[in-house]
Amino acid sequence: LDAYIKHTLGELSDEELQEQLAASVSNRKTPKSQVSAHRALAHSMRLKGMPDIAREELLKARELNPENYEIILDLADLDIWLGNLEYADELVNLVLKSQPNHRRAQLVKGIVYFQNDRLDDAEAILIDALKLNPNPERVHYYLAQICERNGRLKEAIVHYKEALRRFLHEQ
Repeated sequence: LDAYIKHTLGELSDEELQEQLAASVSNRKTPKSQVSAHRALAHSMRLKGMPDIAREELLKARELNPENYEIILDLADLDIWLGNLEYADELVNLVLKSQPNHRRAQLVKGIVYFQNDRLDDAEAILIDALKLNPNPERVHYYLAQICERNGRLKEAIVHYKEALRRFLHEQ
């Protein structure tokens, strides 16, 4: 904006304006942008099957912002994936203690319960997590898994279809 103003006032030529507008890397990294960068890299490393690097990046992000629930839940989700259910449960409980209705935390807690074969507990919290959840496809998937394990195949199919419909953003 400053460059456009100076150009309009005749303080910068067209060529100088273009130089001012040329993309340059900012040397000022805000903590928020650093947290976002660490989380993005962690996500990428997880997708590439590099969980140790993903964990390192999430721990760096948490160091910068220890109260960020999304980082804590990213760590818990990673621990579920790695089979560290006890640690995942501790992390998700930190979030639920402060925000009992946090939808993503409820989802992660439901998955921990599911992985520990506590199907009734998992089903109860996952049903609650469906309320006002902007991305319920994972919730429906795990509810389908619970219904299937409990022999409620018709319910399981309904949840699988709903998970797929939501994943594909179909009406």
